[in-house]
Amino acid sequence: MKRTFLTLALVVAVAVGYAQEKNFIDQNYIEVNGYAEKKVIPNEIYLKIVLNEKDLKNKQLPEIEKSMIDKLKSIGIDVKKQLKVCDYTSNFKKYWLLKSAVVQEKEYQLVLSDAQTVAKTFLGLSSLGIANVSVEKVDHSDMQKLKMETKASAIQSAKQNATVLANAIGQEVGRALYISEGYEQPYRHSNVAFGLKATGAETDEVYVPDIEFEDIELRSTVIVRFELK
Repeated sequence: MKRTFLTLALVVAVAVGYAQEKNFIDQNYIEVNGYAEKKVIPNEIYLKIVLNEKDLKNKQLPEIEKSMIDKLKSIGIDVKKQLKVCDYTSNFKKYWLLKSAVVQEKEYQLVLSDAQTVAKTFLGLSSLGIANVSVEKVDHSDMQKLKMETKASAIQSAKQNATVLANAIGQEVGRALYISEGYEQPYRHSNVAFGLKATGAETDEVYVPDIEFEDIELRSTVIVRFELK
């Protein structure tokens, strides 16, 4: 009895699915692609800063760290909000085995909002002998919202394409029957290389050119089937 019931349920499900597919195919429709892209200037630049006692000879980590923090504050950076420690290591175990000098290393992440501050930071840290600084990534604080806007623009583009094609043959576009989001391309960006030099050997006066990071490019594609009237 149970086996008969399951068989009947399966037949009904297949029949309903077939009917729905048939009804969809029987309708006149137009299928179009929609595409949109958006460019935004990044407002989150992630810097990686590594302090290593071996790189800065005759200086201990607390001394190097204090100099770095003072320099960042002088640039106008809120270190409590924008700077955090990512890693802290030392070769203390190796010291007991080989009786070598204990070397400590600390890794930080600094989040800045514009290229000008990034340039000043590179120059400021360089003046302290801190050279292990790099850009990890760039992003935007409203990235999810920007992605949604790009997707909406792609659907609007599809509607416009369908309208143009339908009007060319004297017909109109109705409601959307099917929407499929295409492959969402990862947003693209590349980093600006800073080739800057200080104007004074022992001063904080530096020349910072008016530069920006390359725009972040967001791209979205959709496939839409509209009813054709």
